[in-house]
Amino acid sequence: MRRLRVAYDLRGSQAHGQHLKGGIARWIEGIGAELASREDLDVVGFADPSMELSGTGMSFAAQGRLSTPMEIAAEEPDVLHLTSPFESARRRALLPAGLLGSATAVVTTLHDAIPLVPSIPYPEALRRWWRRRAEVVVESDRVVCLSRFAASEGVSRLGIDPRKLRVVGTGAPPHAMAAQAAGPLPIGVEEPFVLYTGGSSDGRKNVAGLIAAFGLLPQRLRRSHQLVVASWLPPDMRAHLERVATDAGVAGEVRLCGWVDDAVLAGLLARCSAFVYPSLHEGFGYPILEGMAAGAPVLASRTTGCGEVLGHPRATFEPTDPRSIATALEHVLVDDEFRAELREFGAERSRAFRWDAAADRLVQAYREAATTASGRSPRRASSQAVFATLTLPSLGAPTRAVLTVAEATADVLDTTYAGFHTRTPGLAFRRCRPWDLASASLDLGEPVACLVDTRAAAAWALQVLRARHGIAVFWDLDDVLEDPDLLRAVSATAMAIVVRDRLDFERVGRVLGRSSTGSVHMVEPPLGWTAAAAVGSVGRSADVVTYGGGPGRDLALRARRLPLVCAIRPEWAGAFAPGTLRRMVEVCDALGAIGSPAAVRLAGKLASDDLAAAGAGRHRLPPRLVVGEAPAAGDLLALATAAAVHVVLASDSRSTTESLIDVAGSARRPVVAIGAVGAPRPGLARLGSETSSVRVARSIVELLDAGPVEIEPHRRPESVAAALLAIMEGSMVRDRPAAGTP
Repeated sequence: MRRLRVAYDLRGSQAHGQHLKGGIARWIEGIGAELASREDLDVVGFADPSMELSGTGMSFAAQGRLSTPMEIAAEEPDVLHLTSPFESARRRALLPAGLLGSATAVVTTLHDAIPLVPSIPYPEALRRWWRRRAEVVVESDRVVCLSRFAASEGVSRLGIDPRKLRVVGTGAPPHAMAAQAAGPLPIGVEEPFVLYTGGSSDGRKNVAGLIAAFGLLPQRLRRSHQLVVASWLPPDMRAHLERVATDAGVAGEVRLCGWVDDAVLAGLLARCSAFVYPSLHEGFGYPILEGMAAGAPVLASRTTGCGEVLGHPRATFEPTDPRSIATALEHVLVDDEFRAELREFGAERSRAFRWDAAADRLVQAYREAATTASGRSPRRASSQAVFATLTLPSLGAPTRAVLTVAEATADVLDTTYAGFHTRTPGLAFRRCRPWDLASASLDLGEPVACLVDTRAAAAWALQVLRARHGIAVFWDLDDVLEDPDLLRAVSATAMAIVVRDRLDFERVGRVLGRSSTGSVHMVEPPLGWTAAAAVGSVGRSADVVTYGGGPGRDLALRARRLPLVCAIRPEWAGAFAPGTLRRMVEVCDALGAIGSPAAVRLAGKLASDDLAAAGAGRHRLPPRLVVGEAPAAGDLLALATAAAVHVVLASDSRSTTESLIDVAGSARRPVVAIGAVGAPRPGLARLGSETSSVRVARSIVELLDAGPVEIEPHRRPESVAAALLAIMEGSMVRDRPAAGTP
């Protein structure tokens, strides 16, 4: 029989620190060690090189069998085994990019479907992310489970084809089998005691229910026994359990030991009077098997995977009922014969869980998957994306647009944002430094979309795109066009490039040549403010009148409730073009002359000539005109939204002018753009630079009458994200030099 070459995913065993290592990580390590010893397989493990290796991972490394997600495709595996699609760190790449265009069979392990259980409170964003990642499981060639219950959930909650499912089981943990009763007990723990171990970071594990049940025991049992919780506890959960113990009247008998190592855990399991596992929902319930293998009398929930693993009907209880737990616990504590029966039963049952038998069933699933995969097309799906920018994101600028796109994908993809950011709490994606992407050895994911808005960013993107598959996004072309050779180099390295519109397409075409624009796509930046926009007050800077007038003028204009017409120049956009002050004075006067007076605000840095003219009094400032400083990042959103109409005066930079038009569009406000050439859109009046101020004023009045504008569907963040992802997805399956090749 031909030896199968298997790429074995070790990342699930790295996902948490040692103090959080649970049953999933133990299964990955145990079955991985068994597979590595087989002669009918050639197994290569792959792990995240930025994280600490597990014990099995170190063993793979010592044997020269360890790779990285970026390099595993070079091993040309027959089968890729994703051992824990949901346990791996949330934002990490799932399918190694190099295997996306191959016919490699994919086998996934479904440990449970707990986030889809309606009765268990999980954030909706987590549920959406979980469903998206579950698509990889559903589309796998084979899905292996540890229990029949987990397999049934795969069918009922995920809709997995039952013909793909295989129950492979697990083996008993070796550290529990080697338990030494004479081992040390944690400080404060005395025999006899009741033990709980397992996860405790959320309410699903039902530790509070166990403490409440312990409080219902007869007083003599409570006084003669301790309840020991040997599990890592986050501070809020520890405080909650302490309150529960106090309310139950057993604060003095409950010992919250925190995490203990395997040697101490083995001693606790061997010496406890009862081990209780009251979880509300489990795919398998590995601590139950640990307890039985160590010789503990085990009691467990009769529901979900727990009852299936324990297999003793008289040792189970209803986990939602503290009295049911208390009744079962009292029985085992007072009945010596029953306690001895459970010890003997558990030891015998644990021997039925063998790693070699589980590996036999798993290898059979591998062979079935490899046979299935040989007859299908290469898979093209990608569940990850990286959005990168070298420049600090400023509200309204293309750099912030990249952050907005990353945010729009975070609930449905494993999204990484590579860049700098300021006050952006709660954004649901992984982050890294932009220069980290240039290292192909780091498991940061791909495909990558690099924003190229300066020559420095182009040089950086060139390094990144030599290390990773990806595209270059030119939403600000002006500076890059100063170095045509650099633009050509980035275009030659990227799988595709993206520009803002037809005019930028033609600008790029003049540099690259018409024959080289086949991989150039037009996608406009997104409009609309998102959680990434830090919202501040207008008052800090935009209300400061610095060039003529008095500080009370703005307040007086507000009191008159005049419509507000704004010309805004944020700090990142530099100074207004020369002559802007004169033009806005004329527009303000013209609005009054045609019978439609409006408050006009000029918010930004004036050109030196205008500043000198204002200081010398050469411009008479109308009483309805307020001139102020450039709005800071926290003020821009509020000021842009307060305006009824925006006026944008074109500058030397076309990209900056279009970005300023986008600021108004994001605030759903109409725009009069003077001297800005480009495509029309609803709520946008493009006028020539020589247009009279009276014509400008009439255009403003027309837009005032029309009111706020809606964002066009193709400019919404989710639509722009979908367009970029489609281009990135296409780039992943084209022939190109291997990542890392100059």
